[in-house]
Order: sequence, then C-alpha cells, then structure tokens
Amino acid sequence: MKILNFKQSVLTLAIGLSGLAMNAQEHKQCGSTEAHKETLLKHPEIKIGVENLDAYLNSIDVNTLPKNRAGNYVIPLVFHIIHNYGPEYISDAQIKEAVKIINVDYQKRNADTSLIVAAFKPLIAKVDFEFRLATIDPNGNCTDGIDRIYSYKTYFGNDESKINPWPRNRYFNIWVTNTLKNGEAAAYAYKPATAAFMPYYDGVISRYDYVGGTGTSVPGRDGTLTHEIGHCLNLDHPWGSTNSPAVACGDDNVTDTPPTEGHTTCTQTQLLYDTLCVTNSPASSTPGPLENVQNFMDYSYCPVEMFTWGQKDRMTTALLSTVAQRSELFTTATHTLTGILDGQVSDCNPKADFNTTRRFACLNTFTPSSNFTINLKDYSHKNTINSREWSSPNGTLSSTTIAAPTSQSAGSTP
Repeated sequence: MKILNFKQSVLTLAIGLSGLAMNAQEHKQCGSTEAHKETLLKHPEIKIGVENLDAYLNSIDVNTLPKNRAGNYVIPLVFHIIHNYGPEYISDAQIKEAVKIINVDYQKRNADTSLIVAAFKPLIAKVDFEFRLATIDPNGNCTDGIDRIYSYKTYFGNDESKINPWPRNRYFNIWVTNTLKNGEAAAYAYKPATAAFMPYYDGVISRYDYVGGTGTSVPGRDGTLTHEIGHCLNLDHPWGSTNSPAVACGDDNVTDTPPTEGHTTCTQTQLLYDTLCVTNSPASSTPGPLENVQNFMDYSYCPVEMFTWGQKDRMTTALLSTVAQRSELFTTATHTLTGILDGQVSDCNPKADFNTTRRFACLNTFTPSSNFTINLKDYSHKNTINSREWSSPNGTLSSTTIAAPTSQSAGSTP
C-alpha cells in the first residue's frame, strides 16, 4: 500500500435528585486492589518496601508542600492501544475525548457541580492537574501520543499486556486492551509505593469500552480513567484499601472524605446518609454520617462527581514525591523532551497500516475457477489521510481510492 499527499445542604438535595440516578447498565469495577495483592503474592520480597514507602507518603505534611493548593501541573500522556484490529482499535477522536474528560474532572470544569450535595460543595477541589498527549516520543521522533501495537495480548489484559512502556519519569502510560484477565474489572492501576518496584508496569490499563464516554464507551463509564489516575497518585477508594463496597464501614485516610461503606449505585437514600458508619451501633437505623457518594473514587457511577481538598493534597503530595519518579513528570525538562510546551502540536508523517480479512492461504489450494475475495481496510494513522493508492498484482481491486477496497483474486495465491 502506498499513501500520498498527507497533511494534515441536604434539604436542597430533593430538588432534581432523580436526575442523578444512573440508567441501568453493567458496570465493571476497579481491579487495582486485586492487582496489588497478586503482585505481593508473586513478589513477597517487595512487601516490606511497599509498606515502608506507603507509610512515608502518608507521613508527609501537606503544609510543607510548596504548591499544595495552587499551581498547574502539566503531565505528558501516551496511550498504547494493544489491538487485533477489533473494536479495541479505538479511534483517535475517542482517545482525545477521553483526555478532555480527564482534564475537565481534574480542573473542576464539570458543568453540573451545582448538583453536588450541598454539604460537600465547599469541599470540591480544583486539582489543577493537566494532561496532554505527547508530541515527541522517547526516541525524539514525532508522535501524536498514541502508540498502536498489534498483539494477541489484547485478549488477556494484565501486566504482560503493557507492551512498549515509555519511560515513566517522562510519560504517564495508559494501555488499552480488548479485555482484562480479571473479568470483573474495567481497569486497574498501581499506587506509587507498589509501582516504585515495577517501573515497566506503572500506569493505567483499561478495557477499550471504558475509555472516555463516546465511541466504544458510554457516558456512564467516562470517569474510569479519572478514577485510575487517582490510584496512581495515591488515592484509595473512600471505604479504604479493599475492593468490597457496601460491606463494612471504612476510611481512606483523607480527612474531608467521611467514613463510608461505599456504593455501586447512585440513589437518593445513599446520598443522604450511611447507617453502617454509626459509631455507637452499626446495626442502628439512626442516620450515620453524610456520605460523599459523588466522589470519583467511589463505585457509585453518579453522573456528577468530585475530588475533595484532602484528596487534592494527597495526590499533590504523591506527584511532588520522588516515589515512583512522580516528581519528574511535570518538570520543564520533561515538557521539552515530550513536546507538550504551550503551542506545540503533533504534525507527524502518517504511518501506513492496513488489515485484511484473510491473513493466510495454502499453496495450490485455489484454481482459476475458485476465485476468492480479500477485504482490506486502511488503519493508517498519526495524521490526516487525504489520498491513498492500493495495488494488488495478483488480483483486481474494486477501487483504488476508498479506505476499504476489495481485491478479487483469479486462482493465484494472494
């Protein structure tokens, strides 16, 4: 294939509350807890080190941070699309829309923060983290921040599917696969203390249908990457470091997120109070603390969500720490090397890529009277494709200009 010419308060809660309920649909959970436990089982030698680093991060006084409540930290992103030319081969547009959603969430640009429970409105934090797709890859070459890799490992997403990680001190890596090994999970990530011992697995891995809210995904799943990035920046689930919401009252070590049981739905009763966290009698029907159900780190899938100031401090602490090299992600040197300085855009030469419906054929299988058809589809990327030429020496093309032509072979091997 030849490609040419490219350029490319609680009382107010009742008002409109019904609009907060999610439509019924399947939601897979976060697999971070299971991934962490599995890693420690496989590598018990790092357990003490992980615990020590986690304790260190928890001990840092946020008041000593130079910019714990102000300042915009810009972080380079790369998406690795691990694919077999199936639905997991998500479009550039879906990836860019997902990045836009992450930035909206971390910069408090949500359109409906007015629907947050009144008691928590003063706690809504503008985290001030910005994420940009890289325009320079680790070898100094032009990139659009999207790395497409053909591999069967897309069907069994786990750490071994995290192919071609870019240096984690310069790029925040996100891998996208068709499915995950943990079939109950939509995505997972490691907190800094664990990731410190696994530089090649550091980042987020997600199913393709939980990336953004358009294309192969849906709006109810558009907070998945926001949630997992929170784990990479040392946030737990609001009920603590388990994957069992709605089981017991727990806490996440963040001062302004109240103890909670956690939830898997977003309903009016849950938005009001939590009876499991009543200190004098967990079995009492007395209302417990008001819960921050509308939090990105819960499983409630509320359509309106938030981070608190305490969560912002905890994430900023992690980002400014040398643990897992987080403090190198937003430096001027990193911005220069990854091409995310203000005004820099990706303008790469396109990469030719196509797929066929038939990959193999046996010699002498076909005769002149047993013609067969090969369907091709253009997957070329990195820039706008303005024109294309196809050639098929052993067959006749139905078209030489469209993105998905058909070649008719006359009894010869393709």
